[in-house]
This record gives sequence, structure tokens and C-alpha cells, in this order.
Amino acid sequence: MTPELQARRSDPRYQRLMEVTREAASGGYEHVSMRAIARAAQMSMTTIYQYCHSKDHLIAEAHLDWMEQFSESLVARPPRGRSAKTRVLAVIDAITESWVDEHVAATTLMRSIYALDPGVRDVRSLSGEIHRRIMDVALGDGEIRRRAELIEVIGHLLNSVTYGWVVGSYSPEDGRRTLRRDIGALIDAFSP
Repeated sequence: MTPELQARRSDPRYQRLMEVTREAASGGYEHVSMRAIARAAQMSMTTIYQYCHSKDHLIAEAHLDWMEQFSESLVARPPRGRSAKTRVLAVIDAITESWVDEHVAATTLMRSIYALDPGVRDVRSLSGEIHRRIMDVALGDGEIRRRAELIEVIGHLLNSVTYGWVVGSYSPEDGRRTLRRDIGALIDAFSP
């Protein structure tokens, strides 16, 4: 995480902005209004634009903030299971459960993370770092050949299926089934 983002994350105003943005996302992308968020967060538009340069950037940072919280909770309570495969699939299940439980908000957050906005590009890069940390924790201490490569390929697969879910190519159930099957096969292939 960049020092700039780390400093922002410790700012109570930024934390409030992320909370309000996630709440707004539950209404859907079209219902996220920078002005409404400014009112709800009790901030000026100028202050919000100091943090994020666009609506997509703001929503993407709220997604990044959610990922960071998820990662921290995972580090505090690593997934259980005898094998790396079991633990990683438990994490995948938790991610895809949010697609069902928080469908509108999750779609809104994911839609913005794939936006072409330059500010979002940096957020995507940071989300990749968080993904690597999440998968590293999920894999645990078990012996995995070419661990970094496996984590990278899981990231590509997760991105592909998530994007397919966001644009409607996959239902949450189809996405979960595809991820479980393909990630399971990958872990088997990379295990000794």
C-alpha cells in the first residue's frame, strides 16, 4: 500500500467517506451521486475530490477498502481446513457469497474497479497486492510448488469470472461453480 493511501486510510474523514460510498453502492451504480455522498459524509465536494478524482475512483477505493478489511479479518482468523485447496475454496465461497448477499452493492463496487479511469488503475494495482496477501494466507504453510505463480493465476481466473459476473455472463452460482472447479484443479496441479 502506498504511503499516501495508508495516510488517507487512517484519516477519520476518509473512513467515513468509504462507509458512505459503500452504503450508496447498495442502491446501484446509477444511484451513486457524488453530491449525495458529500452531503451524507458531511464533506465538501472539494474535499472528496482531494481523495478521489471521479465517481468510479471513489467507488473503486471503497471496494479496495472492503478488500483490505476482508484481508485483515482473514489474517486475524485464517480459514480452517486440512489442505490448501480447502482453505482457498472457503475464501472463494466467502467472496462469491457476497455476490449473492450484497448483489447490487457488490456489482457496483466491481463495475468501478474495472473502469478505465486513471485513478482506478492505481486502485486495481493495490487490489492485486491485497489479493496476493489473501491467497497467501488462504494457502497457509502447506507445500505448494511455484506459489507466486499459482497466486497470480488464481488472481487472473478470479478477475475473469468476476468480470463475467459483473457483465451478466455468469450467475453468482455459475461463477462460484466455475471458480471452485478451476481453482481446485489449479491447486491440485501446483501441489506436490
